[in-house]
Amino acid sequence: MHQNPSKKKKIKIRTRVFVPLVFVIAVLLVTYLFPRQGSFKYSFNEGRPWQYGLLMAPFDFPIYKTSEQLQAEQDSLLQYYEPYFETDDNVQKNALADFDADVNLKERLSGLPADYKLYIRKKLLEVYDEGIMRSEDYDRIAASVTGGLRLKEGNMAESRNIESFFTIRSAYEKVLDDFPESMDIELLRSADINDYIRENIIFDAATSEKAENEFIQQIDISRGMVQQGQRIIDQGEIVDDHTYNILSSLKRVTEERSGGAGKSSGIIIGQLMLILLMFGSFYMYLLFFRPNEYRNRKHVVFMVLLIVIFLLLTAVTVRFELFSVFIIPYAIVTILIRTFIDSRTALFSSLITVILSSLMVPYPFEFIVIQMLVAMVSIFMLKELSERSQLIRSSFFILLTYILVYVGLT
Repeated sequence: MHQNPSKKKKIKIRTRVFVPLVFVIAVLLVTYLFPRQGSFKYSFNEGRPWQYGLLMAPFDFPIYKTSEQLQAEQDSLLQYYEPYFETDDNVQKNALADFDADVNLKERLSGLPADYKLYIRKKLLEVYDEGIMRSEDYDRIAASVTGGLRLKEGNMAESRNIESFFTIRSAYEKVLDDFPESMDIELLRSADINDYIRENIIFDAATSEKAENEFIQQIDISRGMVQQGQRIIDQGEIVDDHTYNILSSLKRVTEERSGGAGKSSGIIIGQLMLILLMFGSFYMYLLFFRPNEYRNRKHVVFMVLLIVIFLLLTAVTVRFELFSVFIIPYAIVTILIRTFIDSRTALFSSLITVILSSLMVPYPFEFIVIQMLVAMVSIFMLKELSERSQLIRSSFFILLTYILVYVGLT
């Protein structure tokens, strides 16, 4: 029974619209996933030979200190930083007001001789004038290099030694230790003086944080400059600690110089053109050399989706530095498309996936060599897939290829 010609025409029209739409969506999605940082075209590791030619400084740039160096300098500088505190006058007023009220209301105070009351009030004034602070703050500052703090007085701050302050306990002991010999110490203790000793020196977190940031900003983030045209490294030379620092600084400045709305737009347009060319070539391959697969919309979606998924995995892995991209099993693209479609299409799909992925990964040359050899081995081993055991055997040879090529390159 023949299919209705009008129905055939509808299917043909749908295919002409659907397949290009799938490729357009894939191009836009992959472009969105691509990293936007500037193009520093060199990959390098400390202790490894420089694989490229002579590198000269393309422009003047600073040699940035490493995060470890900056942290060490910051820790060293902060040893001499003094936190800020302020006096809460209300604490003293309220404590003395409570004492004055209790002198007349509470039996333990009202029964004391007048000279005892005067002594207690006098000593409370003394310790409050000196300052009472939390024991945790006192111990922390006492253990610091400077052993000092900044006490705010209006818009000014005075540097004070920690030993000039009291904690609640030391203030209480001060009152008891200074009592005249004519007084009874036990009678003095019965007054519960510690009820009126409270912390009036308060940590000023906002001012301390601001001052600490200003203190840290004194640290210079760079050490020296590299002048334009200055030799950095030549092929075969080992990347030592100093050279690695210079290369990292050059990479950082290159990526910073590529920022900005105009330059970012240029990067996106360039990536879009490149991705469009890659997917466009795959589209033309299917259209002219695999028309049956081109008309099979499920197969088209399957192949394009497989490519996009592995590009997504690559982008996420590189952006967040989750693990080495060499762990991603790109051979799955080849195996699945070879199994369900054919060998040439599998090789073409792998080529698209590997080339686009290489634009995101470090060591793109090694990446392309390894992945394309693995793709070819996958196709050879699955020439006539008739048993499941062939997949296991193929996996073994794929792993062996990975090992041999990696050892050969390193």
